[in-house]
Amino acid sequence: MSYPSVASLLLSEGRPLPPAAPYVGAVLTVGGVLAVAYRLGRTHAAWHEVTAAKHAVRANRRVAWAHTIRLAAGAAIVLIGLLAAGFHLAR
Repeated sequence: MSYPSVASLLLSEGRPLPPAAPYVGAVLTVGGVLAVAYRLGRTHAAWHEVTAAKHAVRANRRVAWAHTIRLAAGAAIVLIGLLAAGFHLAR
């Protein structure tokens, strides 16, 4: 079963079809505004992410240096302990 379209109903009643240009223009305008708004939002978010990444790099660098210093201090303590034990055994 096939349903008649709105255009065929209007034509069968002898009425002209409404002009489509205003509807097409409105759809294009709404679509364009939505696309531009989306791109503006993504651009803003991207710059926000860049700023957050800069702060994260600084924080991660501090954490990495803290771990490195702790590792170096631990290794130094172990080496000093081994050297002290070696000197003690050598006597």
